Amino acid sequence: KSGPRSPSLSVTTLVALLLATAAQAAPEVDGPRRMQRRLLLIDSFSVVFQQYHAIKHPMSTRAGLPTNGLFGYCRLLISALEHIRPTHAACVLEGGGGSVERQKVLPTYKANRAAPEDSLSQQFSHMIPLAEGLGIRSVSKRGYEADDVIATLATLAADTKTFDSITILSSDKDLMQLVSSSARVRVCKPNIKALRDVQAAAFGEAEVMDAFGVRPSQVADYLALVGDSSDNIPGVPSIGPKRAAKLLAEYPTLHDILHAAEHAKPKAFALSESLRAKIVEHRGIALRN
Repeated sequence: KSGPRSPSLSVTTLVALLLATAAQAAPEVDGPRRMQRRLLLIDSFSVVFQQYHAIKHPMSTRAGLPTNGLFGYCRLLISALEHIRPTHAACVLEGGGGSVERQKVLPTYKANRAAPEDSLSQQFSHMIPLAEGLGIRSVSKRGYEADDVIATLATLAADTKTFDSITILSSDKDLMQLVSSSARVRVCKPNIKALRDVQAAAFGEAEVMDAFGVRPSQVADYLALVGDSSDNIPGVPSIGPKRAAKLLAEYPTLHDILHAAEHAKPKAFALSESLRAKIVEHRGIALRN
């Protein structure tokens, strides 16, 4: 899965969704003192899963409901509201029904993932009322993963220039392709330490380059080459992160790499002849991803 898909959400839906959140923008002020509009998009299941495994101490209600994931989720949302100070926010959830389209392309997609532990799954149904208690609306679209919806909302918000800044709270590396200084889109990992100094900890274009060796616009092609073991997506054999970054430094896009591999003269390809042959042999994997 080299890039999120876009569900059919119109600009009108976007505006209605975001303006309906309880973290409302202050009234507009004409001139240079206009209130900054800041959008926060939270990858909710990612946050709860991470917090569940980070908080080892048993926590539960008197009725026996486990609450460590919810406690961490609530704590992180409060910290995000405090330090990012969004005027608009949405908690984005998995839409249910699985990712049918991706499984058609790759039947083994996410087949390596075990079902969540019962003590974790019991907490899922409480995520929406918890977020709403903090004034944040939760959104999802059936048949689409959270990163699909996050990417759609962030892209529409950037394209319509609705917001002065867009912060995505997620550990999903797929979302790094959305980072843009011109559109003021950044990604912040969901942990308290990062949120306390979000300006320094968030991923901008330079941080994506430092982490992956490629520009945000190349992240999708980078992942197409290396694959993603967490989603059970194989990459092109013999291409790891360093080789993928080196190839994308020489050839700007995946299609440029494939064209060069197929048509370059002997010894003219950026890396070895054996690697060139591997790319030609497994080009279908890269294009599928």
